[in-house]
Amino acid sequence: MARRPVLTGDIGGMAEKVRHNVDGLHFAAGDSESLADTMSRCLKEPALWARLAAGIPDILTVEEAVDLHRSLCFEGPLPPPATRNLWEAPWAEKVRAPKSSLVERGGD
Repeated sequence: MARRPVLTGDIGGMAEKVRHNVDGLHFAAGDSESLADTMSRCLKEPALWARLAAGIPDILTVEEAVDLHRSLCFEGPLPPPATRNLWEAPWAEKVRAPKSSLVERGGD
C-alpha cells in the first residue's frame, strides 16, 4: 500500500475521512493562500510527511468490511435471503400472471 497523506479542503467528505495532523492535512476550502501554506508546511517540516503516513490506518480486508457493515446495519444475523429474483420489484409477485394463464394463451 502506498500510504500517501492527503491534503484536503476542510469541508465535505474528504475532510471527514482525513484526520487533520494524523493522516493528512486540512486547508481552508476556497482559500489558495491556505493551500499554499499547507503545502509549504509539508516542505519545511521534514518529519511531517513520514509521521502523517504512519498515521494512515490499514485497509480493511473484505471479511473485516463485511463484519463492520453487519454490525452497523444489523443487530443480529443477516436476514433470510429474498424469495424473489433480484431484478424484480418487491411488488412483482402480486401482479404476475399465474403460469396456467400463460400456458392457456400459448406463451411462457
